[in-house]
Parts: sequence; C-alpha cells; structure tokens
Amino acid sequence: MKAARLVQWILLGFASIGFIVLFLLFARLAFDSPVDAPAGDYGWSEALAAAPGAGQPAEYQDAFTFDGSPVGEETKAFFSRSNGFVASSGVMMILGLSGYGLIIAAIARRRSGRFAPLAVLGSGGAILLGNWLFGFNTSYPMDHAAGGFLPSSIGGPLLVEDSLHSDPFDYGLAFTMWTDFFYQAAFAISSGVFVVGLMAGRYRTPMVVLAAVATGAFGFPLATAWLWGGGWLSVMGAVDFGGAGNVHLLAGGVGLAMVALARICPPMAPWQVDSTTAGIPVRRDPQRARFGARSLTLFVIGAVVFLLLPVGMQAGSVLAIDTPVVASVLHNTFLCLGGSILTAALVSIPLSIRPRGVTLLVAAIAGLAAIAAPADVLTGLQSSLLGLVAGATSSLLSWAFDRYHFDDPLGIVSAHLLGALIGMLAAGIADPDIPVSAQVLAVAAFAALGVTIGACIGLLGWMLGLLWTPADPPEPPPLPEVTTG
Repeated sequence: MKAARLVQWILLGFASIGFIVLFLLFARLAFDSPVDAPAGDYGWSEALAAAPGAGQPAEYQDAFTFDGSPVGEETKAFFSRSNGFVASSGVMMILGLSGYGLIIAAIARRRSGRFAPLAVLGSGGAILLGNWLFGFNTSYPMDHAAGGFLPSSIGGPLLVEDSLHSDPFDYGLAFTMWTDFFYQAAFAISSGVFVVGLMAGRYRTPMVVLAAVATGAFGFPLATAWLWGGGWLSVMGAVDFGGAGNVHLLAGGVGLAMVALARICPPMAPWQVDSTTAGIPVRRDPQRARFGARSLTLFVIGAVVFLLLPVGMQAGSVLAIDTPVVASVLHNTFLCLGGSILTAALVSIPLSIRPRGVTLLVAAIAGLAAIAAPADVLTGLQSSLLGLVAGATSSLLSWAFDRYHFDDPLGIVSAHLLGALIGMLAAGIADPDIPVSAQVLAVAAFAALGVTIGACIGLLGWMLGLLWTPADPPEPPPLPEVTTG
C-alpha cells in the first residue's frame, strides 16, 4: 500500500510539473499580439479607459466582428487590448483554482487531502494536455453528427495548419486562436478541479483524480460542443453565458453520482470493514470537520485567492474588452454572490452542522454557479434575488446532506449542481427570447452526462475498494473504576 501511494504521488508530481510547463507555454502564446497590430498595453486601467463600449450588454455577441471589414488602427488597438484582457482572465481563473486547492487542504478529513494542491495541479496538467490534443477541436468541430449530439470527426481549429498562420482578424473574435484555446482550457480545468473538491471528504485520491480528468478532458469538450460549439442545444436556443452547464452542472453531476455511491453502497474491500461487526460490511460515516489555527489560516488564504475565479470567469466571458458589458457582468456577479452569502449566514445559524466558514463558501460557489448562465441578461435586483434563492437552497441541501450523512464537504452537489440548475432556469425566465424548455433540456443533458461519468468512475472505485475510506471508529467509553475495600 505504501509503495502504491508513493507511485501515486510521484505521478501527480510529474503531472504538476507538466501543467506548469504547458501553462507557461500556452500563456506565452495567448499573450502574443498579432504581428500587424500595435504592441498593446495589457494594463487593466489603460485598457478600460481606452476601450469603446456597446450600447446594451446583450450586444457583445455581434458588436465586434472583423470578417470582411476594413481593419484600421483603432480596431487593431482594440483587438490587442481584448486579446490581453481575455488571456489575463484565463490566468486569474487558474490562480483562483489554486486557492480552491488550498481550501480543500484546509478542511480535508484524510491525510492525503492535505496534498490537494498537488492533485489540483496534476489533474489540471492532464486536462490541459487533453484539451490541446483533442478537447478544443472536439468542442468546436468542423461538423456535427447524430443530430448535433456528437462531432462528426476529431477536427477543429488547432488541427488546421493554415488557420494558425492566417490573419488573426479573420478568426471572428476579438482575440487570437491561442488565446481562445487558453481561456477555454481554463474552463475545462475548472470543471475537473471542482471534482477534486471531493478530496476534502473520505474519498480516495486515485478515483477523485481519475474522475476529475475524465470530466475536464472528455466530458467538458462534449458538453461544450452541444451548446457553445453549435450542437443540438444551440440549435434549440439554449443559452449559457459563463459555463453554468459545461462546468458547474457537469461537475455537480459527477459529484452526485460519487457521493450517492459512497453513501448507499457498503465497502467492498476487507480493509474497509470494521472488525467489530464480525465481518459484516458496515459503512462508517465521515467525521465532522473542525478548524484548527493552521487550517483556518490556510482556509482564509485560499478563500481570498479563490475570489479571482469569478472575476476571470465572468469578465472574460464577455470575450472583448467592452467596458459597459464587463462592468455590468461583474456588478451582477458580486450582487449574486453577496445575496447567496447573506442568506446562507441566516439559514446556517439554526441549521449548520459544518463549520460556518465552509457553509458561507459553499453558498458563494452556489451564487457563482447560479449567475454564470444569466449574468448578461439580469438586472442588479434580479441578480440579488437569484443569489438569495441560490444561497438559501444550497445551505438547506448542505444541511440535509450533513444530517443524513452524505459526504459532500465542499458542496459539489448543493453548490454546483443546484446553483447552476437555478441559474440556467433563471436565464430562460428573465429573458423572453430564451426558451425555458431549451434551458430545461440543457440542465438535464449536462447533469446526465456528469452523472454518467461519475457513476462509471465511482462503480470502478467501489469494485476495487478505492472509492472512499471509512472514518476511524469511535473510541469505546472508558470503563468505570472499581473500588475495593
């Protein structure tokens, strides 16, 4: 067992080094300005001050296209700033995910959970490599098959050699192809890293990392092809502004399957069975997490760094340095996060079982998942109300999971799955141009894909005895002292 654990951490170490190398390589390619554009100043204040703006938030989709139009100096400068802005948003997302790794390590119930940042980097490296080799091309295929459910072939922009050297303005977006890939890869890594949050519970590292890689490298590209890549959900009119479906719903579905398996199925391996039960398989429920001084410090640092994730995820989803739209989206995002934290604080006073800080963090993630889909179509008041609903429902579900001993310490189900479900439906309700039926089908499709991936990995781990580790059995009470005399 010790040798297998050593091999496991060595592999994760090599994958982490690979992630750093690939991240630096692709970041260098993403931040490159077009050859014929100005050098560009990527400073946020200068870029925001010089950027033109669209009249309405929804205009960002069609406001800036460069196909067939003359490209003047103003357009080149805007292109250069937008390219740096979107690439910077991808960097912020990766930094925010590193904070998520610190959070997992702070509240982990197993010793291996303390190495969660290494698991985050290792799984991120595998996901980044997979998206480079086939994931990005699968997300945006040349054509679709099976009614838009599958790409017709493994093809796409990164496999077309001429497209990598063509005029960047012909790409159709306000940034280069490598920036598009880099930012898209940050979303894929996010979907997998959220699954790594299971390491905060009693789940074993190999199965969690395998599920994370399968989610980010295989599930995310397919889910993206369905909607952002012009697949069947796109044809039906479904809308997802910032990855509520292919990131949060997908990760939440994976978590739901694995959490349910760990709760319902008894352990398979002999070493997971309590010897006091005479060989009868009995599930041992997870212990309640408690904060020490060191864990609390690590948790606070991780939570602060994690705040970079919603900024990069939501602002970059505008896909251009369009100041009014970016400001509107970030305004709605943080109103929703504030509302979700407020209601979680109120609901958790009588009901909280887990530490209060973890409850508030789960509610904040639920708010992020909820606002991801409709951030560009809601008003400030609607965003606040959405946050109130997401925070209250996620806190209630977290309490129910704790009450009935479902091991979901970072709310992968109550935050990602439930929050994204509410947000996707809210987009259809708030905007009459978005069919509610299409949003319902999108929710069902993304969640079903996640549950399928989680069930496959979870059943494999259960059969191998590698899904989860039971908590240590409680110590028997001391025997009463016997006095003589």
